[in-house]
Amino acid sequence: MSTNLTDDHAIADADHLVTAARSGGDEALDRLIELLAAQLWAELGNRRLRGMSPARTMSDLIQETVVRAREQFSQFNKETFSEFKQWARGILYLRHKHLNRQHRNRSEDRIKRRIWLAAAFKRNWSETDRSGQSAEDSLERREEAARAFTAFQTLKPHEQFIINLRVVEGLPFGQIALLVNSTEGAVTKACRRALQRLRKQFVTHEEL
Repeated sequence: MSTNLTDDHAIADADHLVTAARSGGDEALDRLIELLAAQLWAELGNRRLRGMSPARTMSDLIQETVVRAREQFSQFNKETFSEFKQWARGILYLRHKHLNRQHRNRSEDRIKRRIWLAAAFKRNWSETDRSGQSAEDSLERREEAARAFTAFQTLKPHEQFIINLRVVEGLPFGQIALLVNSTEGAVTKACRRALQRLRKQFVTHEEL
């Protein structure tokens, strides 16, 4: 079957596959999934994913979507291939959203860890230098802390103060605003911008 569903015959064949697959035809389901993969590749294969780990590509997302579409096919209750493709793209969207959120959470965790390391480095390492660590591990952590501290020093003094209060001390924005004689909105905005600059600093270093 042609993967270019632009003529009535191809569309009718695709719809027939949906009907046959819903009736329990394994061969029809195999062909349906192949057609779905070809359509997703044709429509989305050249797009770049935003806000996700560099290790994740559109190819990965399409493959995962096709697998999940097959696994969850029993939940599909429409009759046409167009509806099936729309349903599958909903799976792709939700999967993309989930992976994006995971990547963002991991990124935020890495930033927080490095801010902690920067703070520890500034305090002569005493808070993170644990006796159970080997000399090699301790040296590696010291080097990472030094790099984090260097990145942290690129921030303005008031940004360093806000970040320290927010991430290290764990204070809410309202309390920080009182301490710096500002508004909660201004403090939140300043903190967000500072974290964005730190993120760029950390990513730039990792790419060197």
